Amino acid sequence: MNVFENKVAVVTGGAQGIGEAIARGFFSRGAQVAILDINKNLTSKMVEQLMQETPSAGKRVLGLKCNVTDSEDVHQAFNKIVSEFGTVDILVNNAG
Repeated sequence: MNVFENKVAVVTGGAQGIGEAIARGFFSRGAQVAILDINKNLTSKMVEQLMQETPSAGKRVLGLKCNVTDSEDVHQAFNKIVSEFGTVDILVNNAG
């Protein structure tokens, strides 16, 4: 059993650098992962990469454009995450 199986991890600033590595780490250990980043193109690219690497990724990964300095953006992102995954178990505030 994977360590993070049935867990939902949210990583802000998750489309590149340390955030990307963190998101990939959670994903590779079985978590459902929501990747939030201000750069929509990088976020989409990362989701596509994960889906190519893992056929079941589409059910386990969600990429959202989110400016964490905008409370409405954050609120909308978390509403979408809860709608898709049901809950949030882990939050990594990496953006910035």
